[in-house]
Amino acid sequence: PDAGSAPRAPASLLIGYLEQERDGPRGESILRGLARRTGVWEAARELERAAAALAQDESAADRYAHALERYLALGAAERNAGNLALAANCFAEANVLSQQGNDNFLAIGALVALGELQEIQGQLHQAAATHRRAIQLATTPSGRPLPMAGLSYVGLSKQLREWNDLEEARNHLQQGIELGRQADIIGIELDGSLTMALVLWAQRDSEGARAALRRAAELAQRVNVPSITLRVETFEARFWLAEGISDRAAQWARTNGLGIDDKLSDWLEIEYCTLARLLIAKG
Repeated sequence: PDAGSAPRAPASLLIGYLEQERDGPRGESILRGLARRTGVWEAARELERAAAALAQDESAADRYAHALERYLALGAAERNAGNLALAANCFAEANVLSQQGNDNFLAIGALVALGELQEIQGQLHQAAATHRRAIQLATTPSGRPLPMAGLSYVGLSKQLREWNDLEEARNHLQQGIELGRQADIIGIELDGSLTMALVLWAQRDSEGARAALRRAAELAQRVNVPSITLRVETFEARFWLAEGISDRAAQWARTNGLGIDDKLSDWLEIEYCTLARLLIAKG
């Protein structure tokens, strides 16, 4: 229907086989959203055509760069569709092609996406190695990290936390958060703040953990995207459970429409794991 929009429950629900956007513009109709975001398979064919043109004429570099950026979106489309192996191949190939074309910005983006995907699949050592490569690529010859390095400083901290290397995880988070703050990249600081809350909690610094969580909530309010708001509220519910305040956690689940009969999604893995903890706590 082009005349109106449809509510999503939960708010981060995907619509169709699309790219990495989980929240469309508010009030956008489904038909308009589909028209805006389809055509990813044509991107693969355009990359092939652009590569052929570049081999014949170096002036086609801009066309190739644009096609490569669209191809990177293919990996996100595969990721959203649950085709993780295909997504990993897209990200890995996009990284190689980007570096061959001296496009470090796209290469770093591809590595960050690949590292996140490896983490989701439990390939922590591969994810850590991928994030380290991204950090290296995003560091100038003089040793100054570029803002995009913040993505992988935060990403690598998650593996370090899993390995209980809390102090090193905290150091990486501090650097990643600061890079995000300096460049006003809210996503880096927000993700870093959430992870910092977990690290500080594990270090028995509950006051620091709460402060990090409050900062994440402030940033989420600025962004005003439902799925991000839900993620921050989920971390709050997780802390309530850790403190034995199950009633507030139960209110979180009711408010966000989460239940045991929902179709599970890896996008909402943290939310449903928290719901499982709530159900266990309630007996």
